Amino acid sequence: MGSLFSLKIQDVSLMQYLKGNRKAWTFTVFGVMVIEPGL
Repeated sequence: MGSLFSLKIQDVSLMQYLKGNRKAWTFTVFGVMVIEPGL
């Protein structure tokens, strides 16, 4: 529960971060593929 909540918080900062860093999209997509199975 707690991790899911903090994930939402990180999501907001991630959106702002990706706005300024296009290359970050690749890292995020890769991170999601690695984290998703864990959920």
